[in-house]
Amino acid sequence: MADQDQFEPIAVAGYERSGSYGKVDVIDEYQPELRGRKGRRTIRQMTNDETIGAMRFGIDAFFRGVTFFVDKAPDEELNADEAEKYRLWAENTLFNDLGDPSDRYQCLTWDDFILNALSCLDFGWSYFDVPVYKKADGTIGIADLMLVTQETLDGWQLDDKQRVTGLYQRTPAGMTGPWDRLVPRERALHFVASPYKSSPEGRSAFRHIYRPWYYKQKLIAIEAILAERGTGFPVLYAPGSLKINANNGDLNAQKTCQIYEDLVQNIKRNSQSGAVIYADPYKTVSSDGAIGWSSTRGVELKLETPGVSNSGDIDRAIKRHDAAIARGLLASFLMLGTDGKGGSLSLGQDQSNLFLKAISGWLEMITSVVNKQLLPMLWDLNGFPPEYMPYVRPGELTQKTLDQVSAFVRDMAAAGIMLNDGETEDFLREEAGLPARPDDGEGPLAPIPTEDE
Repeated sequence: MADQDQFEPIAVAGYERSGSYGKVDVIDEYQPELRGRKGRRTIRQMTNDETIGAMRFGIDAFFRGVTFFVDKAPDEELNADEAEKYRLWAENTLFNDLGDPSDRYQCLTWDDFILNALSCLDFGWSYFDVPVYKKADGTIGIADLMLVTQETLDGWQLDDKQRVTGLYQRTPAGMTGPWDRLVPRERALHFVASPYKSSPEGRSAFRHIYRPWYYKQKLIAIEAILAERGTGFPVLYAPGSLKINANNGDLNAQKTCQIYEDLVQNIKRNSQSGAVIYADPYKTVSSDGAIGWSSTRGVELKLETPGVSNSGDIDRAIKRHDAAIARGLLASFLMLGTDGKGGSLSLGQDQSNLFLKAISGWLEMITSVVNKQLLPMLWDLNGFPPEYMPYVRPGELTQKTLDQVSAFVRDMAAAGIMLNDGETEDFLREEAGLPARPDDGEGPLAPIPTEDE
């Protein structure tokens, strides 16, 4: 007989946390700049990078082009008409009736929801409040899918078994009402991009590219400063006695030193660039007291350039970090041709296919949350029989060309495999972007002749 204690977990989730007043904060990140509210602001800043932004724009564009389908419950023993009825209800609720029609300001679409859910790639997680409303047919539909913006997170609510039971949201500035709100887990959707130590915040897809992004920003700033200063290092030569007198309390010497130091720090290459320095030739006094004048000025401003040839090659360093960012996001195809060397067509296809393969996993993750959290929530609210609950299925990220579809059909027919049933015709029409098969009773496609015929 099994030990009864084995039915209760002993281990706990291994992420570091702290909490007070019932709120739990995840503090497992060792990099201070990526921890807590400050870290979420840093992630938001990273999304403004041109390379990261191009990758995210590409993902959004691919996901906007995905067609989602609702398939009826797979159990063959169920009543087919009943299963189709519940399938149609779910399809209309998710894709057509999303949002309370009494709210004339509501303009939420399924695509908007998917793109909001994709913010879990940036922060590691996304969380939605799901208010409902009563539809015209008396069933319960979705009034809204409200994203809890990640920057407003104020902590997590956990039960005695350390499971998430809610999210505390800090009300953004400028809004009225309670400053602290609890969104319970039973009326929410919780997406996690990449599981990490069972943390409710998961792991951001940008975590491993933080270092190249950080140094890239520093190098860009240095490059801009060098451009402002004429790609040189400002150096001002002044008599050493001037600084000695300033240190000894000479007010005039102190003012002069301050003017020179401000000039070096603030020198810029713009419409106001230029400096006027009143200086005499450098005065020399020999051991016998004879006074002489050298050809060197007593005060002189120069823009010195580094003596090492590769120390100022900032552009190459920026490109190296940019390539590291793209490589970390499996988006290296974005960099093809930017180094002047070009790239082969097959290399670009291989890299883009790898990128599509990676983001297709995120598409499956989003669909899985809809099937495991949103649909069961609707079924419980309406009291529908659970065995009739359908499931959402995503289409392809990229649509196949007509040449690809026709070549496949031709090859199958040449091999003696007939693709002339109604379901296959519907699929082929869908892949080719053709209209749906007319419901005129003419039946499926005619048999496709083979090469032997």
